[in-house]
Amino acid sequence: MHKASTWSWRLAGGTNTSNPKWKGVVVAAKATVMDNHAQPGQVLGQIHWDDSFVRDLPGERAQEGQDLTRPRTVKQALWSPAVLTPPGEDAGQGTAGEARRGPRTICVSHDVAEMVGADAKSLEDEEERTKLAECLVGSRPLPPGAVPYAACYGGHQFGNWAGQLGDGRAITLGESVATEGKRYELQVKGPGKTAYSRMADGRAVLRSSIREFLMSEAMHALGIPTTRALALVDTGADVMRDIMYSGDPRWEPGAVVCRVAPTWIRFGTFQLPASRGELELVKMVADYLVKYHMKEFANLPKEEKYKAMLDEIVKRTADLVVGWCSVGFTHGVLNTDNMSVLGLTLDYGPYGTVEEFDPSFTPNTTDLPGRRYCFGNQPDIALWNIARMAEAWVQADLLTLEQAKESVSAYPDMFRTLYDKHFAKKLGLKKTYSPEILDELTLLMAEDKADYNCTFRSLARFDVSADASETNSLLQPLLDGGALLPSQLDEQQKSKWAEFLLKYKELARQEDAEFLERRAASMDAVNPMYVLRNHLLQTAIDHAEEGDYSEVHKLFALCQRPFEEQEGIEERYARRAPSGTKKVGVTMLSCSS
Repeated sequence: MHKASTWSWRLAGGTNTSNPKWKGVVVAAKATVMDNHAQPGQVLGQIHWDDSFVRDLPGERAQEGQDLTRPRTVKQALWSPAVLTPPGEDAGQGTAGEARRGPRTICVSHDVAEMVGADAKSLEDEEERTKLAECLVGSRPLPPGAVPYAACYGGHQFGNWAGQLGDGRAITLGESVATEGKRYELQVKGPGKTAYSRMADGRAVLRSSIREFLMSEAMHALGIPTTRALALVDTGADVMRDIMYSGDPRWEPGAVVCRVAPTWIRFGTFQLPASRGELELVKMVADYLVKYHMKEFANLPKEEKYKAMLDEIVKRTADLVVGWCSVGFTHGVLNTDNMSVLGLTLDYGPYGTVEEFDPSFTPNTTDLPGRRYCFGNQPDIALWNIARMAEAWVQADLLTLEQAKESVSAYPDMFRTLYDKHFAKKLGLKKTYSPEILDELTLLMAEDKADYNCTFRSLARFDVSADASETNSLLQPLLDGGALLPSQLDEQQKSKWAEFLLKYKELARQEDAEFLERRAASMDAVNPMYVLRNHLLQTAIDHAEEGDYSEVHKLFALCQRPFEEQEGIEERYARRAPSGTKKVGVTMLSCSS
């Protein structure tokens, strides 16, 4: 085991901004490594590192020797210096446990490694995988150029202003500058306390880490904008958690996920400084965003630039939520601090995928009383969240109130246009599509608890050229595809489905011949065969907690090609949860992670 790094902090005379107000803030963190023979390894060592966020934006004032893990209120700053606490070093402090053994890499994404400019080939080497794991948990030094920090932001949680939140258990290591100048920030979730951990331990457990790693990569394969995941690591130390807040805590395996995004700026990054009257910070974040991530607006005059940026955020957010609706994804904790300004799916917590169709479905037990974040509410909640961020921009004089209203009010029509365009493809219709035919279908799905994804996938098997009109023949593709269960259909409902299918068939027949010829293939390209259902994830978690990662690897491979029927994969991976698994802790979860 290599010795942990000891940390010292360089206090700079000022940031790269010209405003003397920021003189004396921490601009960079530099690690002084006691074990000079410990190297970071090839995976992270080959990355071209940069630190634009801490270089361009003001950070927290700090003193030499300051305990960087002490929870505190941070003002006039957008980040705080942070340090990864090696597993076991905080043992006995609240819920952190002893290190049972050294950390190990469970799963890696070669695609993400190549994307960020890491040495993907070295991931095949067990020694390099161990070095990667040790770097990500803090027991091996980070490569030169990595500057770890925790971001400061606030947000509305369940509709209520929560004040300062921040990265309480996530530490950004720095950013890679990859091919064509693309930037990606690498962040470790679960490496110990930061300034923003409040009463928590800053750790993450294996079950939540498996869920985040797998769903991040699954969503990417589904074509839905998302943060990515480079590696999943078992820390070798246990963490105590009360999973359902029932007063019955237990020790669980600890883990970290190295996740990746162009930037981790959230709606709440603007909200917190605006709420405190730190309006110059709001502008600085917006200018940073346009400098590095929305360069197409950089040369616009002020009266146009920020309006164009907000318009882009509205568009990306609408497109994101349409993607969620397409596959039944329900985020579960759609607070303003969990929404990305780049329109990425951010912070995978107690999420779930709709199975038996119910617009009021929520996978989060905390959300049950009001179902604020249920599947059917997500489009409206996204709009509400955009409006809260826009208020901060108006307060900072980036926009006029009229400009903000114009941008925000464009969302409903934009969402509906994108939604109808996408669902026309899912239904295999073009010129004959109408919102009414979709509404008729989803009403039937809700009445008979049809499986959401199986229904759309099964419609591609429905032969619109056949003249069959007998009820059982019409319904057979939906029954064979797992969309409907015979036990849940009475004769009246069968007749309703048959009536709908005949109407649907007539609409499809009105499309041109060339379109009909490729109809099934086109539908399969947007209707996944496989989605990561919570009961499948739970099976993988149960095995992993016993040291068997085979199901994690199987699901990871499966979710890379979600639209293709994969040889040798049992039918259960494409079907709804068995009745015995539909319970809290499996198909419904808490925020405990």
